[in-house]
Amino acid sequence: MSRLYPAILALSLPAIAGAQAPIPIRKVGPILATSIENVGRAVTVRATASGHVIVGAGSRQRVYAFDSTLKNFTLVADSGSGTGSGLSRPIGLIPFLGDSTLLPDLVANALLVLDGTGKQVRSMAPPRTQDLQFLVSPVTSGRPVLDPKGRLIYKGALGKAQPPKMTPPGKTIELSPTNPDSAPIVRGDFDTRRIDTLAWMKTPNQGRVGQQLIPNPGGGPPSMTVHLQVNPFAVADEWSLLNDGTIAIVRVHDYHIDWIDPDGTTRSSPKMPIDWRKYTDAERLQVADSLRRFVEESSKRNLAARPAGNAPIKMEVSVVPDSEFPTFWPPVMAGSVLSDLDGHVWILPATSTNAANGLTYDVVNRKGEIIERVQLPQGCVLVGFGPRKMVYMTKAVGNNTYLTRALLDARR
Repeated sequence: MSRLYPAILALSLPAIAGAQAPIPIRKVGPILATSIENVGRAVTVRATASGHVIVGAGSRQRVYAFDSTLKNFTLVADSGSGTGSGLSRPIGLIPFLGDSTLLPDLVANALLVLDGTGKQVRSMAPPRTQDLQFLVSPVTSGRPVLDPKGRLIYKGALGKAQPPKMTPPGKTIELSPTNPDSAPIVRGDFDTRRIDTLAWMKTPNQGRVGQQLIPNPGGGPPSMTVHLQVNPFAVADEWSLLNDGTIAIVRVHDYHIDWIDPDGTTRSSPKMPIDWRKYTDAERLQVADSLRRFVEESSKRNLAARPAGNAPIKMEVSVVPDSEFPTFWPPVMAGSVLSDLDGHVWILPATSTNAANGLTYDVVNRKGEIIERVQLPQGCVLVGFGPRKMVYMTKAVGNNTYLTRALLDARR
C-alpha cells in the first residue's frame, strides 16, 4: 500500500481546529546528507553509534550498509544478483544487541546477525521458525523489536484464512476471505522458544479469493481462473514498541492508544484530536483504481515468472462492492507508526496537515497526548531515528527514492 501514499495524502485538507489549544507544529531541520543510490520505497533503517546506516530496501530487495555520508555503501544482500542472503520478500531490519542488526532470511529459515558495519557475523534461529514471514514487512506487520530483556516483540497471525474454494466449471466462483479479522502481538523468547500473546489487533479483511478449474477440451491439463476481490479501504490497528518495553497500539476506529506497560499493566489513553474527513466519490474511485491496477500488474509479473509447462492461470481482479466502502478516511496510514529514541510515538494521519508541502506527523507522549506535530520536507517519508537526534527519511525524486538524514533538535 506504500505506493498509494502520494495519491492519498495529496488529497488531504488542513486539520480542523478543535476546542483545545492549538498543537504546535515545527519542521525537521535541514537535510544533512542524501544518498546517491536509489533505495526505493518500503525502507527500514538501523543507524549505529559508529555512524553506519544499515538499510533494508524492501522494494529493491536489497540490504545496504552506508557510511555516515550516505554516499558510500556496501551491498550486504541482493536478491537479484544472488549477493549475500537469498532474499525473496520485503526486507525488514530488527535492531539487536549493541550496534548489531537481525536480518530475516526466509530461504535459510534463520536470522542473520549483522555487525555495526553490515558484515554478517553469524546466524541464529528465531523463536518460532514459521513466524519469519511476519518479520519482513514494516507496512503489513509493523517493525519487530527486542524488549529490554532481549525478547522479540512482533505482530503474528491468528492461524490462516480458509483456502479458496474450488468452484466447478459453469458455476459462479465462490469467494473466501483472504485473511482473519484479528492478529496477535506476541513475545518470543530466544532461549526457551516460548511464544506469549500480549495483545490483539484488528486486521480488517483485505479482500476475498476464489478459484475455478476449466477443463481442456483437447484433453490436456486444465487451466485455472483465480478471482481476487480486493478491499482498498482495509485499515488495521497499528503498533510500536517504546524503548522501555512499553507497547503502544493505535486503535483506528477512534484514534486512541492502548498501552501495555513492561510490568503487564494495560491502560487506555483518551481519544486524540484528528480531522475526520469524509471520502468524496472521486477519492474513493482514485484509491480503488490505484490498488486494482497495482494488484493486476503484480499478478502479471508473478504469473510471468512461473516455470514453463505449468498449467495456465488466468487472474481476474475486482474491487469489493461500493456498499463496503467506508464513509471517512482512516486516521492512520498503514505502517506509519514509529517510536523515537526518547519514548515518543510518531503517527502519520491519513489526513496529514498541509500534506502537499510536507507530511506532518503527530508526536504522542506516554500519556497519549499529542505534544506537537512535526512537518517533514516536501516529498519525504519518515523511516527511522538515529543517535544524536538524527531523523532518517526517504525522499521521492521522480521515479527514484533516496535516503536522507536530518537533525531533529531537542526542543519539545
